[in-house]
Amino acid sequence: MKKKTKILISIAVMIFMICAVNVSFVKAESKVIKVGYIDYPGFIQKMDDGSYEGYGVEYLNEIAKYNN
Repeated sequence: MKKKTKILISIAVMIFMICAVNVSFVKAESKVIKVGYIDYPGFIQKMDDGSYEGYGVEYLNEIAKYNN
């Protein structure tokens, strides 16, 4: 009886490991996150060249570093 139990546990562990490995190879999809903000001077301002600046932009860039 102990031998059958060990075999069943071994099979269950192997199946779990195979499933875990398959899940880890699933390609992660990048998602677009839209950010809304208030029109507050110095928070996020659009420059004449089309770029953005302000402490809100710096904050979002720091968050982006953590999330690649």
